[in-house]
Amino acid sequence: MASARHLLPGRLERGAVLIAVMCGLLLFTGVGVFGGQLAAKIKQQSRNEVTESLSRAKEALLSYAVSYADNYGHNTRGGVGRLPCPSPVPNGQPAMSCGANSIGFLPSVWNRGGKRIDIDHREYFVDQNLWYAVSADFRYNPSYNHLNPDSHGQFLSVNQQNEVVAVVMHPGAAMSGQSRNNGAFLPAQYLEGENADGDSHFEIGQLSNDQLVLISRTELMPLIERRVLGIVKDWLVEYFETYGHYPFAARLGDPLAACEQGLTVGIVSMTPGNCLSPPLGDLVSAYVPKQRSIVKTWFGNYNWAPFIYYQVDSSCVTGSSTQCMGQSVNNLSLTVDGDPARFLLISTGRAIASSHLKQMQDRTNLPADLSSYLDTTELVNAGSVFDFSHLKSILASNDQYLVVR
Repeated sequence: MASARHLLPGRLERGAVLIAVMCGLLLFTGVGVFGGQLAAKIKQQSRNEVTESLSRAKEALLSYAVSYADNYGHNTRGGVGRLPCPSPVPNGQPAMSCGANSIGFLPSVWNRGGKRIDIDHREYFVDQNLWYAVSADFRYNPSYNHLNPDSHGQFLSVNQQNEVVAVVMHPGAAMSGQSRNNGAFLPAQYLEGENADGDSHFEIGQLSNDQLVLISRTELMPLIERRVLGIVKDWLVEYFETYGHYPFAARLGDPLAACEQGLTVGIVSMTPGNCLSPPLGDLVSAYVPKQRSIVKTWFGNYNWAPFIYYQVDSSCVTGSSTQCMGQSVNNLSLTVDGDPARFLLISTGRAIASSHLKQMQDRTNLPADLSSYLDTTELVNAGSVFDFSHLKSILASNDQYLVVR
């Protein structure tokens, strides 16, 4: 019994040591697991912040393109859809001009004609040194290329996706062989592979830590066309305020968009034709700089009129405009979605294989067929009673509309 009592303290000591060792191992393992989880969480948070930065940058570029004419005037060049040139330095202003396949830093302040525009949500990416490339057709050069829905020019590409308008890139941490402290700001010191070679192709690949977000033509053009509809609507309202009536239309497909006396269905008229009153293109708008007429703006120079279907109620044109005001509008024959309308505008977009034609629209004939501009049987056969509710279920359509009641 005595020997048992003598052995007990030793056993207790060894047991205590074993427990301490096990606790240490558990603590070390716990710290390792927690540290690994924390590192993964920080890494994911960093990726999320980069994703947010790229998303905010894309939103800012889209906003800039859509509102370009509003910010810089309806001049002879530029117009809706223009994007700034890249900046040669981080957080700088865009270059005043740039060539095809231009690449540099995303500008953080855009300034034209003394008007300063800070990027929206600038705090999200002002310290990120985001890189940016813009396609030839959408750049401010100042651009002489004609940007409209039918533009088929020089685009960028990302992996297998073509017709890319712009690419924004986060370069990630410097990789082997890259040096970013020499002030040279060369793409190869920030980007890798296809993203750094100066051509029009970019890639999301495994051998690069670049993160990319792109703006495609298919997502930008509908926004541009929608904004153009709003601008034309404002011009038509201004025309009515100036002349007391709305202008007559031009024939679909007419490259001159010549006004035709008595025509209430077609495209917005830009040249006099045989009309007794001025076409829309002759309006000297208060929103156009230097007292230019609309025909001498980007809208006229880039031939936007053929893409803007215009239908006006017959009582709202010359000689009968009093019926187009006040309570009389309830008697208009033109109706849109069940309500009377003074005029209707439809942005027809580029020619497509429409659902009712089952083939590509042909806009080369004059006078052009309505089915080559409007994409569904319901719109082609509408007459003066339009219902756009069916467009929500039609994938093969790029028609957008705007109505003034």
